[in-house]
Amino acid sequence: MKTRRAVLTFIMIATVTPFLTLLGGIGASEQQTKSCEGDINEFCQGVPPGAGRIAQCLQQDEKQLSPGCKLHIKELAEQVKEVHQACADDIMTYCADVKPRGGRIANCLAANLDYVSPECKSKISEQRN
Repeated sequence: MKTRRAVLTFIMIATVTPFLTLLGGIGASEQQTKSCEGDINEFCQGVPPGAGRIAQCLQQDEKQLSPGCKLHIKELAEQVKEVHQACADDIMTYCADVKPRGGRIANCLAANLDYVSPECKSKISEQRN
């Protein structure tokens, strides 16, 4: 059960981290780098950032990650879950034909930010801060 939860957490991070980074500016990326900097340097040296590659790399060494990085990943997964829940209808409405990964859903929501529901817009704004 723990393994399944961890895998789902990393899958969520790999697919939605670009979403949070895009909508929150570079702050989300900088925060992840600070929380997991040592882990990234140790386990993911030479892995080019983008398209969830760092998250995938960290997933491979999940059990060896530092407590701070594990905590950050857990918090990020919760944020992802909240945004997904708030924006699920908007994703289906405005981004149904968009293939997930690589920040494509995030780009779609950002392009339609003026049209998404107040709940989705509010959650996105909340995650920016």
